Amino acid sequence: YGKTAGTVSGSLLFRGMARAAGMQVAEVPGATGFSDTDFKGKVEAALRELENRDVVFLHVAAGEDVSLKGLIDEKILVIEDIDREVVGPLAQEVELRGNVKLLVTSNHFCSAVKLKYGSEPVPFLVYPSRNPNGAGKRFGETLAGLAAQRVWEGPSMISEFLKDQL
Repeated sequence: YGKTAGTVSGSLLFRGMARAAGMQVAEVPGATGFSDTDFKGKVEAALRELENRDVVFLHVAAGEDVSLKGLIDEKILVIEDIDREVVGPLAQEVELRGNVKLLVTSNHFCSAVKLKYGSEPVPFLVYPSRNPNGAGKRFGETLAGLAAQRVWEGPSMISEFLKDQL
């Protein structure tokens, strides 16, 4: 795609995959890969990376550990934390910079009821969107499962996003 890329993640797996793909990996003290991660530090690191990179992948796995333990109330709190401390500040920055796009998604479905991963479609949000038909819709797992549009395969979604077609 001809783009420079960086990543911010507390996960050793994601950090290793990023390095193998030739991406710069930001160091963030307190980035644990769990629900106790330093959200603010990860967002700040992602924004710093954007100063020098075309694309930054910010990986937040905070909901995964509480989902696999069946902690539904904790999962709700973590999602609210992610919305307030990650998505909100990043969306504000997108507005300020004007030349940045944000893709928010999950790498897989993780049920706090079934205590396991699933193959169900995951929600995604592109901001600002090229598709005005998505404006005003609620963002969540229910909508992802009921979506009338095609189910995106991860590589296709990333490809269209990187080519500015999404």
